[in-house]
Amino acid sequence: MRRIFAIVVVAGLLLVGLFVLADPTFRYPHIGVQLSRPLAKLAGRDPVTIQVSLDTGTELISEENLSDEPSVQDTFALLMILSEEVQPQAESASVLYKVEEMQSEGWAWKQARLNKLQARTQIFERDLPAPLQITVPEQSELAESDVWTPFVVMMWPKLPSGFQKAGRASWNDQFSYQEKNPMGGDPINVNCQLLYRLENFQNTNYGIYANIQVLGTLSPASGQDPKFDVNGTFKGFCLLDPETGRVSGGEYRFEQRILVRQPNLPVARTTTYQGVRFWRPNFHQGMGAVAPQAVAPGSTATPNQ
Repeated sequence: MRRIFAIVVVAGLLLVGLFVLADPTFRYPHIGVQLSRPLAKLAGRDPVTIQVSLDTGTELISEENLSDEPSVQDTFALLMILSEEVQPQAESASVLYKVEEMQSEGWAWKQARLNKLQARTQIFERDLPAPLQITVPEQSELAESDVWTPFVVMMWPKLPSGFQKAGRASWNDQFSYQEKNPMGGDPINVNCQLLYRLENFQNTNYGIYANIQVLGTLSPASGQDPKFDVNGTFKGFCLLDPETGRVSGGEYRFEQRILVRQPNLPVARTTTYQGVRFWRPNFHQGMGAVAPQAVAPGSTATPNQ
């Protein structure tokens, strides 16, 4: 009888242990997780809201005055609802973003008819997305790769292989994009070296998410003309579903300075400050984020046509 009782107790403990281990609210924070992005599970269309603020300016300045506060001439603010359509293929998936609706301060969207903008990329199970292809009727500061590439990189971050524990796991990668030459001519190629860190896990109304912190530094791509200097920082986070690899929300801050030095001439400096917040509508409601309708007075809502 005692043996049967002991067997029942052990079996009960094993069942309790298996139940606890199956619970992600316990397993992820205390044991760890293997992050994955099974592309077949991501098929379909989903809305994403993106809030963008962009300040930029170009000036001619002496070498001695480079420490002065940069000058900003152009300021943009946009709130867009995008459709994100994922079409899985053999070893990757095609992702297409289209602007469905827009709210803009100062009608900034008119400069490039951004309600017609499309951005397409390829995503992979663990790697960063392929270089972005942007289609827009007219060019604008808000239709450049330095605005859209960081957004797509944050939506589909690099995922490490193996078992990861919060507060300990970190990994590296980099992405590249093209920036306009302040003096005209060929574009400038820029690299952003990234450091990822699995900070913690967050419980929400829609499940438990991995909070991934991202830090980046900007530099000119190798082989770039030495008269060009690029520096800056990239900081942000994203909340990622560990089971699907889908990001449901996040934000980042992007600061960039491009310097052009030529003999016997002032230094041309272009400075860009970019702040972006993004979320899937249901997720933002569960997290109590700022509602999409809460834009500045006098803004204009423009549906895609």
